[in-house]
Amino acid sequence: MTAGISTLSLSAGTYMTEIVRGGIQSVDKGQMEASRSLGIGYLPTMRKVILPQAIGTMILSYINQFVRTRPPARWIPRWSVTCWRCCASSHEAA
Repeated sequence: MTAGISTLSLSAGTYMTEIVRGGIQSVDKGQMEASRSLGIGYLPTMRKVILPQAIGTMILSYINQFVRTRPPARWIPRWSVTCWRCCASSHEAA
């Protein structure tokens, strides 16, 4: 069960990271240049200018990723019990 949870976590985390990266890259470079020319630092620019625009792009992808991850998460206990039974029967045979 631990292997299934960690596998799904790593897989979902990878896709979520790509969603964030893609959302940030979808914002026009001119937004960053304009705020930097006004003297706003990098972190305030990301927090107040870039991320609010990127979140609109990311929301649908996050929902899609949640829907894709949910069915395999339901199957983990079933896989674990099947694997446990298989391992137990192989140890009894030996």
